[in-house]
Amino acid sequence: MKKTFNMGFKTLCVGAMAFSAVSCYDDSALQEKVKDLDERLTKVEQTLNVEVAALNSKFEGLDAAYKLADADFATALNALTAKLDALDGSLDGYLEKYATDKATLLAAIDELKAADKALAAEDAETLAALAALSVTNVAKDADGNVVLTFADKTTVTLSTKPQDGLVTVIEADGVKYWAVLVGGEPQSLDVPVGVVDIKFEVNADKYLLFSVDGGLTWNETGAYVAADAHEHTLIDMYQGSEWNDELWEEVVDDFYTFVLGDQEYQLPLYKVDNSVVMIKSGKTYFTYGESKTLDVVLSDVTAAYVMSKPDGWKVKLDGKKLTVTAPSEANVQSEVAEASGEVLLHCTTTEGKCKIAKLNVSTTSGFSLTVAKDGTVTIVNPYVVTTTNMWGEELTDFNDAYVGLAPVAAFEADPLAYVTNIDSNWDDKWIYIANWKMNTADMDEDWNPIYVIGDAYVPGVYEVDTIVRTVPQMYADWSYGQEIPAGTPYVVWACPMDENGLPNTEDLVYAYYLPPVSASIEVVEGSVSATDLEVKINVVGANTYYVGLVPAEYTYGFPIDEYMQNQEGPFGYFQMALQYGMPEYAFSQMGTMFGGEFGEVMPETINASTFNYGSPFLPNTKFYMWVFPVVEGLELTDYNYEENLKPYIYEFTTAGIQPGGSLNATFGDAELSYTSITVPVSAEGAMLVYYNFYDVETYNEMSSADVLADLLSNGYVKSESKFEAVNNNLSEGTSRYLAAVVVDENGMYGDVVEGSYTTPTLEYSETFVATLGEPVFTANGKNWDVSVPVTVEGGTAAKYYYYWGNAARTEEQLATLPLKDFYSYYEKTEIPALLFNQYYTSYQFAVVVESTTGELSKPVFVTVNKPSAE
Repeated sequence: MKKTFNMGFKTLCVGAMAFSAVSCYDDSALQEKVKDLDERLTKVEQTLNVEVAALNSKFEGLDAAYKLADADFATALNALTAKLDALDGSLDGYLEKYATDKATLLAAIDELKAADKALAAEDAETLAALAALSVTNVAKDADGNVVLTFADKTTVTLSTKPQDGLVTVIEADGVKYWAVLVGGEPQSLDVPVGVVDIKFEVNADKYLLFSVDGGLTWNETGAYVAADAHEHTLIDMYQGSEWNDELWEEVVDDFYTFVLGDQEYQLPLYKVDNSVVMIKSGKTYFTYGESKTLDVVLSDVTAAYVMSKPDGWKVKLDGKKLTVTAPSEANVQSEVAEASGEVLLHCTTTEGKCKIAKLNVSTTSGFSLTVAKDGTVTIVNPYVVTTTNMWGEELTDFNDAYVGLAPVAAFEADPLAYVTNIDSNWDDKWIYIANWKMNTADMDEDWNPIYVIGDAYVPGVYEVDTIVRTVPQMYADWSYGQEIPAGTPYVVWACPMDENGLPNTEDLVYAYYLPPVSASIEVVEGSVSATDLEVKINVVGANTYYVGLVPAEYTYGFPIDEYMQNQEGPFGYFQMALQYGMPEYAFSQMGTMFGGEFGEVMPETINASTFNYGSPFLPNTKFYMWVFPVVEGLELTDYNYEENLKPYIYEFTTAGIQPGGSLNATFGDAELSYTSITVPVSAEGAMLVYYNFYDVETYNEMSSADVLADLLSNGYVKSESKFEAVNNNLSEGTSRYLAAVVVDENGMYGDVVEGSYTTPTLEYSETFVATLGEPVFTANGKNWDVSVPVTVEGGTAAKYYYYWGNAARTEEQLATLPLKDFYSYYEKTEIPALLFNQYYTSYQFAVVVESTTGELSKPVFVTVNKPSAE
C-alpha cells in the first residue's frame, strides 16, 4: 500500500477521524469534550513525534519513488515496503492495524446510531470525543458490547443492544410497521401502523404478545420482557383503551410520534437498511501468481473501493467484479509479500453508512469446499487436533467442523454474522460434523452409509479429512426427508470448529447451488390440427417461468437463437430494457408468466394458440415455443443468454388442409361507394375463411383450380364466422370479383364462392346546383374561423365533399372531389368552421354537395384571401 506520513502524528489522526466524521458520523456537537482531551493527546503526540521525525524524509522519498513506479508496480512497491519495514518494522503493522481498526470503529459508530438513541447517546459522545486518539484495538466482550482501546491505554465499553421487548416502529419501502426488539434488532410484526389496531400484553412467562382483533387471540412476538423493563413495552397505554379513530402520526428526528387519547408517545423509528455488501467467496486459496475474479454483491451502495490488502497482492475492483492476484513464490519466501491476509472493501450505503466486506486470501492450502453441478459437496479438512479421552488416551484426529445450507438472501446480508449466530438462524440447515465421526454406521434405507468420511488421521498415510455428500441429500437429511425446493438457490457453507467449539469464521468457505432446471414441451398425441395443437409443459427446478411463441415467418429468416437475441426478439428486448434503465419491462416480451406468487396456474395441457393471443394458426405453419425458467434471487444484470437466460425452444408445425369440407361462404348485400366495395361474409361453423378480390380480366383468365390455389396461398384469412370483406382505393365504375373458400374445424375446405361488384360512376346533376356565398370571418386569437355559406337548388343537401387548403387545385382536380384520391378532402353532413392560419395569405374552398336522392352537384370553389388589418 502507499504510505504517507509527512505531517505530525496528531494531525494525521485528527484528519483521519475528520474524514470518518464526514462519511459516517457527525461529531460537531462534541468539540468541547475533544478540547478536554487535547492536553492528554498532546503528550502522546510529543512522544510519537520524537520516534517518527526521522522517518518523515524517508516517507517523502517513498512517495517520490511511488510516483515514478512503472508497469511493474507491485514489485517496486513491495521492495519499498520492505525497506521501510527495515527502518521501523512496527510502523507498517501499526498503520495497517490503524486502518483496519478505523473501519471497525466506523462500523461501531453505525451500530450505535442504529441502536436506541436514549441508551447510546452518552457512549456515542464519549466515543466521538476519544476518536481523536488512535484506536489500538476494537473487540467485543461476552455480552456483545463493543470495547475500544485507545493509544493512551484508555478503554471504553459501549452497549449496542437496546432492551429487548421495546415496542418500536420500522420503515420499509416507505411503509411503517409495528416491531419489537429481539436480540437488539427490530423484528417486524407485519402489522402496518395506523391501518390495523394492535394491542400488547406480557404473559406469565414474561414473553411479549400482540393482538390485532381486540384481544380475542394473541400472537407471540419472539421478545422476552425482563422484570425491570415493563415500562419499555408501553403496555399501559393500551390497558382499558382501544385505538382512537383520530390516530395521527408524523416522523420527527428519527422518532415515531403518535397520540392516543390525551397522551403523546415517542418510539425510536428504525429505517430498514436493505444495503448488501459482500464478496461472493469465503476464504480463497491461490497458487503463486494466480489471478481470480470474484463476484461482488453491491445493493443500495453509492461508492466502493479497495480499502486494504496483504502486502504483495494485487487487487482491482471493477464494478461488481473483484480481481485478486497472488504474489510470486519468491516474494513470499523473501518476506517481501505476505502469504495470506485480508482484502477489505469499504462501501458507503445510500443511508450514508459505512460497510466493510472482507475476503480472506492465502497461498497455502487449507479448509476448502466445492459444489459440483450435480450437487456433490466435497469438504477437505486438513486440520488436526490432539485430545484425551475418558481413559486418558491421547488421540490425534481431524478437527471437527460445521456445515450448513443457508437461504441466499439471509446469508449474503452478512455471512460472518450469519454463521457466528448459527443457533438463531432457524431457516438454516446445519450440522456438526463431529457427530458423523462418532457414529459412521448411519445407513440409508438401502443400507448404504449416509456419509462418506475420511479415515482417521495417520501421519504420512492419511492426512486429509474428506466428506462427500450431495446438496439434495443434505437438505433431505436435515428436513426429515423433504425435497429441496425447486428453483431456490442455496449457499452451502462450512468452517472448522474453534477452540471454544464455535464456528471459526476466519476459515469460512462457501459455494452456491441451484437445483438443476429443466423444461419440456410435449405435443398431446392426436391434437395437431390445421389451426392449433395441444401441448403439455413441464418445468422442473423453477417456481416461476415464462412461456412464449413466435411464428417462424416473424424471425425474418434468422436462426431462432439469433432472433431471440436481436432487438426484435424477447431476449434482445430484455437487454435493451436494462440498458435504458427500465428493468420493470425486462420480462415483458418473454410471454405469459406461470407459477410464483403472481403467475398463472399451468393446466395439465394447454392449446398452443393460447400464446398466439388466442387466435388460430394458419395451416401448415411453423412456429417456435419457448420456456424460460426464472432463477430465484438472481439479479437481472447477472443473466447471461448462454448460461441462464437461454430458453428451452421447441419447433412445431400445424397440419395441412384437405378438400371435402361441406361449409361454404355466404355473401350479403354489398355496400358500394365511388372508391370502395364492402361485402358482408358469413360462414357459420368456419374455422378459417380465405378470400380475395380480383380484377375482371385476371379472374376470367383463371381456372377454378387456379382461384382455389391462389386463395389458399395468397388470400386474406379470417378466423371469424362473420366479417366484412373490403376493397378500398378504387376508381369510379370499377368492377371486382370476390372469391372465398371456408375451412371447417377438421381442416377440410369446401367450394369456392364468388360474387361480382362494380363501384358507381361519378355523374354530376344538371338540375341539383350548389352556390357559394361571401366568406364570413370570426377572430380566433391571431387566426380566424371562416364560414362559407353553401346553398342548393333542385333538391335537399344530405352530404358535403369539400376541400379546404392553402394550395390551389385546378377545376379538373376538383372534379374528382368525392373520390378518395391523392388530394385530401373532407366528407361531412355539415360543414364546420374552417380555420384560417395567420401565416398564410389565401385558402381555397371547394365543395360538391350530395342530395337526399343521391344526386351530386357540380363542384364549386372560391379563393378566400386573408382579411385586411382593419
